[in-house]
Amino acid sequence: MVDSPLAAYPSVSPTPMRATVLKTIPAHGIAEARTESDILVVLTSPTGVAVRLGDELEFRQIQLNVPIQVVNITTGQHFEIHLTENDVHDLRLPARHGHSRIPSAERLGED
Repeated sequence: MVDSPLAAYPSVSPTPMRATVLKTIPAHGIAEARTESDILVVLTSPTGVAVRLGDELEFRQIQLNVPIQVVNITTGQHFEIHLTENDVHDLRLPARHGHSRIPSAERLGED
């Protein structure tokens, strides 16, 4: 089991998901992070939280429309985000106009 800073938070997932920040738009506090299982998360960091290119983030569980606890493993900073269906993309699904790339529940539970 992964030794995780988020171990104190309850989850149905046995291990947290980690993602690496690949793109940032600092002026808007936006970052794109990709998991090893090819899930892209577009997040807006709260005021006062800096997320930088190359940072490793850990999500207790990626869910939509609920508060999500995140730890920036690189800096040790803890923060909370909210994701909507437009913020999470399954990069293994084809990108076709008018089609959703929202990951299935099974994909979000992958390690």
